[in-house]
Amino acid sequence: IRRPPRSTPLYSSAASDVYKRQMFTLVTETTVLPNEYYISEKTVKPIGHNHPFIVFGSLGTLEHLKIMGFKTFEPWIDESYDKEPHPEKRFEMILSQVRILCDMTESEKLKWMENVKPIIQYNRKHLDTYIKENNE
Repeated sequence: IRRPPRSTPLYSSAASDVYKRQMFTLVTETTVLPNEYYISEKTVKPIGHNHPFIVFGSLGTLEHLKIMGFKTFEPWIDESYDKEPHPEKRFEMILSQVRILCDMTESEKLKWMENVKPIIQYNRKHLDTYIKENNE
């Protein structure tokens, strides 16, 4: 992960406005194949914008993020999908989580956002540190 110039969409105010209007980001990573591992700007952008996310990526994508020092959203999102080896089933499990989040009442959504706030704040700070330490 390399830090892009501040003028790129990762830090643009226009992108920030989009994230502020949404409850979470559904990331579709570059690949979902079980033997390929890839974390792209698609996953980094919501982290950079202090936004919770669900990743449809390769088997173990969330586990790799944890190895890199990031936190994920269990127990606020059932992340058992990350261990599902079949992409079609993984996608169905992810859609189930999206439905659960979207079907919440407004007060449940506000409570959920409050619960995940420490994770998104930690991840943003860790992203800045990670980029600095790995690009020196």
